[in-house]
Amino acid sequence: MPPTLEERQKVHEQLCQWIEDDPRRLAVFADLAIAIPLSRSLQSPDLAEHIIRDVQDQSIAQMLRRFYMNEAITWEIHYAPLIQPLLQQLDLDVYYLVVDTTDIGQNHRALVLSLAYHKRCLPLIWHVEPGSKGHTTEDIQVELIKRLYAYFHPNQLVILLGDSEFDGVKVQRQLKLQDWYYACRTSSSLYVYPEGEDIGFPIGDLVPEPGAPSRQLENIEFTTEHQYGPVSCFGCWEEPHPDPLLLVYHLPPGWDPRQTYDPRFWTEPLFGDCKEHGFRLNTSRLRHTDRLGRLFLVIAIAYLWMVCLGVETICRDLADWVDRSNRRTLSIFKTGWRWFKRQIKLGCIVPIHLSLPSDFTLPALEYL
Repeated sequence: MPPTLEERQKVHEQLCQWIEDDPRRLAVFADLAIAIPLSRSLQSPDLAEHIIRDVQDQSIAQMLRRFYMNEAITWEIHYAPLIQPLLQQLDLDVYYLVVDTTDIGQNHRALVLSLAYHKRCLPLIWHVEPGSKGHTTEDIQVELIKRLYAYFHPNQLVILLGDSEFDGVKVQRQLKLQDWYYACRTSSSLYVYPEGEDIGFPIGDLVPEPGAPSRQLENIEFTTEHQYGPVSCFGCWEEPHPDPLLLVYHLPPGWDPRQTYDPRFWTEPLFGDCKEHGFRLNTSRLRHTDRLGRLFLVIAIAYLWMVCLGVETICRDLADWVDRSNRRTLSIFKTGWRWFKRQIKLGCIVPIHLSLPSDFTLPALEYL
């Protein structure tokens, strides 16, 4: 069953309360936020099938193409107003920010900075650029961190987690300037210099062979070129991985770098939910960088909505309607997504709300 005009109007009204913009433009946001979870792909003709307008579907598809081309649609105007109140009411003891890059669309990649939350990551800010392989530059990474910091600087601890793409000294300097902590994976060939020593060694020598005990060093300088510090480093072997886990980090005293790094892997489910296991971003035929970035913006809104809806469904003991009754098998995203589609099928109104409890306890996930 398609969504109703009442559903669209409800979502539109709420977006108008959050975002200061032309109501006609926000009506397209409302259309897409509803259509994306219902559509079989993100191609404009498929999305048009789930958008209620008294015109031909071809005209709706053309409206969406004009929407993607609109330079007035920006992260600062249309997304920051949504995440600011969400982050403020969430009030976590520690904010784990995860940074990673993923392929999207046609030969593009997205650098995404997200917030770790219950085995998932919530997209906060991103940068889309051409190219499906390779690393983004340190300058782009620093700029993204600075843009987020302009809107997000809580009193609680902020810890950034990333793989070896994000261990650059420019990034570390910027994080220290913002008083944010970090733990990033690094390459075994990079040199570290212990405190008071002029001769360094490859960080891989911390754990030279499989089975070597974990080891960490504090107050070291990082890389021969920069000799940046003081920072700390950590190394360990973990089965079944063929390479050691090597971290360069700056954390509060007493923090375990390995345990702190665990939420870094929660970004993979986010990318899966946005692509082949969820909203099928990989089906988009958009080839223009800015247009693909605007599509990603609406996907992020729809994703936040489904996660918040999933948490609400679990908290209200309604998850049995979309999941197994004797155990949980769905993520919070899939729970919210299925609940949304069920309610639309029944002709019920699903108001959009972006609210997450800090004290939410997620039931254990059991795989079939």
